[in-house]
Parts: sequence; C-alpha cells; structure tokens
Amino acid sequence: MSVTTKNGDQGYTRIVTNDGVQIVRKDDFYVRALNALDELNVKLGWIQYEPAMSVVFEISATVPYESECEVARRVADHLEHDLKIFEEELPQLKNFIYPMSDNEDFMRVQDARIAARKAEMVLAERAESYPDQIMFLNRLSDYLFVFARYVLQTTGYDEYVWNARQNA
Repeated sequence: MSVTTKNGDQGYTRIVTNDGVQIVRKDDFYVRALNALDELNVKLGWIQYEPAMSVVFEISATVPYESECEVARRVADHLEHDLKIFEEELPQLKNFIYPMSDNEDFMRVQDARIAARKAEMVLAERAESYPDQIMFLNRLSDYLFVFARYVLQTTGYDEYVWNARQNA
C-alpha cells in the first residue's frame, strides 16, 4: 500500500470518528490535534523519551473518538513524582530562565516541551472531551522544563537567568 494516495491534494482528508468515516478539511480540529501530537512524538523521539511517546500514541488514538485515556492519567501521576525528584536536586527557581544554551540536549528537551504545550493548547479547545490527555500534556511539559534544567546542571552548563529589573 502506498503512502501517496493524492486524496489530500485538495486540502481534505479522511478520518474515523464516533460518527464514522468523515471527510474533513486539513485545518479541522481533529487533524490539527493529531498533527500537534505527531509533532510532539517526533520531538520526544529526538530526545529518545520512548515512554512518553507511547502515551502520546495512546492519546492520538483517543482524539477522533473524544474518549478517556486512563494511561494518560496514570502516567501523569508518575511524571509528577519524577518531576519532584529532579526539582529536589536543582536550585530553587526565582526568576525566569531563557530557553537558550550551547547544550544541544537542553535545547532538544526545550523543543519537546514547547511541542507538548502546543498539543495541550489544541486539545484545550475541547477540554471537556480530553481531561486526561490535557492533564498528561500539562504534566509532561512541566516535567520537560524541569528535566531541561537538570540536563544543564548535570552537564556543567549555566542557566541564563532573566532579570526583569535589568531589562526594564
């Protein structure tokens, strides 16, 4: 089976939802949500965070059906636990930090964090249908932020701290 079908050349695609097979525009909510989740998975792949990638695939499978995602809820709790462990090893955050560094791993984690936020924002358009998924994506982006800081600290790089008073 070929990936190229040319069915989408006019800006439409087929998806399966609770209402059966539908032809929708490529800027339809479901297509945007699935694209944001796909982008997140690519960025998680770049940092080789396979456990989160698996959950993102689970979430993607629920999007067209607007169904619950127990796995997302359960893993969100684990992320929060792990996040707290990393936070204990980091200096307390008192200012914003710039998402910039010569450390490529830090930047890749930051890139994945932004992709998680983007996917969360898309699903938030229909928040009542995706509470578990949104909770996971929110926790994932928090986790990735803290993990990015941890990467800097453990590799000897400094954080670039933003100071509002100096920039005023």
